[in-house]
Amino acid sequence: MGTSKPGKGKATDSRPRPVLSEEEQKQQKFIEKYGDLMAQMLPDELFAVEPEFRVEYRKAFGHDYDTYPPTEFLKRVDLSHYLGEQESHAMKSLWRIGASVTAFELEDPDPAAIDMGAVLGIQFEIMRLGRFTTAYRVFLNREYGTRGFDRPFTVPPSYEDEGTYLRVHRHTMPVGIPIAALAHKWLPEPHHGVSEGKDMRLRQNLAMFVQELRQHLVAYHNRQARVADVRKMAGISQKRKRPVAAEAVESDDHNDDGDEAHFSMSKVQSLMRKPFRDVKITDAQAKSLEIALGDRDTARMLLNDFGEVEKTIGDNLTRDEVDMYRDFVKQFKTPQELQKVMTDSWNLCKDKANIMDNNRFKGRR
Repeated sequence: MGTSKPGKGKATDSRPRPVLSEEEQKQQKFIEKYGDLMAQMLPDELFAVEPEFRVEYRKAFGHDYDTYPPTEFLKRVDLSHYLGEQESHAMKSLWRIGASVTAFELEDPDPAAIDMGAVLGIQFEIMRLGRFTTAYRVFLNREYGTRGFDRPFTVPPSYEDEGTYLRVHRHTMPVGIPIAALAHKWLPEPHHGVSEGKDMRLRQNLAMFVQELRQHLVAYHNRQARVADVRKMAGISQKRKRPVAAEAVESDDHNDDGDEAHFSMSKVQSLMRKPFRDVKITDAQAKSLEIALGDRDTARMLLNDFGEVEKTIGDNLTRDEVDMYRDFVKQFKTPQELQKVMTDSWNLCKDKANIMDNNRFKGRR
């Protein structure tokens, strides 16, 4: 009897493979191609990303793909990996909400860095419109001493040791945030002073520096959100610009109680004559708002830290028109509120015009 020589390759699985029917082979190929996408995307997203998905699914399984994944898909795809990712994402989001300011230590890779490269980082988490913005960071070092990592940053500053004083090294704050002024106020340099004959140094307060810096960040994003709301109210978007009056004319809603309308007929007619062309921010701190009107007039508004209108001026506008646009921005918080008021006011104008026409017609008879 002859003996076969052992193969040089890797050992293979000697178990017999199950014989799949032609229909099962189609389903297996489909799962191998679209399995990951089906686990990560909703049906509408799948149809948009893969136009042929619906057709191929019908060929493989014999019916249309509905909202819920089919049982064949659940049998072949392990969802534990995606469930773990979702739990990790939820935990991370919960942490970012609860701990909006976090501190961490890192080392400056520059070989010539002061203080042996020891750097204290502070991260700020800001949420806007239900989403976290890019995290802002401030990096501090101890420029006035060379303690290095032998003394932690959590040790309170000693007013006899300049090595404990902090200084802003780098930051990723927006241009409109007065971080230099806050650092000068709460993280002063250890200059000497004299009080009652004793040698004194200016004290630093890192907690107050972080607190006021976060207040400025939140106020900055509040003003940005306020301007975005005004653009939505005026029917202005990045893709297309439409006057605010168009939203009111196209709506079919009607309010029987016309006395509850916020604007009088004359003010609504003034808005119709001077619709918004553009709304934009004109300064780095997002405190100055410019509204371009349809007849090339301009209204400028000064916002406070909370996005409320403090002052209003206008080019080629009467005082009443300036007050009207100021009230327009101050009253409404959502596009739905503006839509309702403008629709009610416009319907009130049309009703009064119809009544006047009917009276004239009756008078002629």
